[in-house]
This record gives sequence, structure tokens and C-alpha cells, in this order.
Amino acid sequence: LIGSASEDKTIRIWDVDTGECLQVLKGHKDFISSLYFFRNLDRIISASGDKTIKIWNIKTGVCISTLEGHSGAVRYIDVTSDEILYL
Repeated sequence: LIGSASEDKTIRIWDVDTGECLQVLKGHKDFISSLYFFRNLDRIISASGDKTIKIWNIKTGVCISTLEGHSGAVRYIDVTSDEILYL
């Protein structure tokens, strides 16, 4: 799978072999600047100009959690462990 982030405020999940768009994730209110995939967990994290970080279920397209608190755009995300998504 490949994930793409866009200024159109969406995340698209693509099948590498077929080129088909499998899922469009909507919910951010501004551009999406960064993505992080969790291997084998069907989860993706996104950072956005809307000052939030969102955790998504890739299969359902549902936003599981929204993290708020930044006073400006969130430009980059990194994660130290896949364990965070078990919470």
C-alpha cells in the first residue's frame, strides 16, 4: 500500500499493484503535511495544517482519534513504537 497526503485535505490509500485508490480518508480541515503507516495494524497517522494529528483505521476509513493542542500547523510526525495504537 501507498498513502498520499494532499492540500485537498484528504488521504488516499493506493494499491501498488493495480494503481487503484482503495480508500479516501476525510476529516482534516486543512492541508495534510505528513503520514505514518503502522505495519500490520491497518492504521495510519496524519499531521495537518489544521493543528491536529489524526489516527485512522485504513480499512474502514474512520478516524479513531484526534490529537489537539498545537498552536500552529503540524508539519511532521514520528512514532517510537507501534504499541501506541493498542491504547
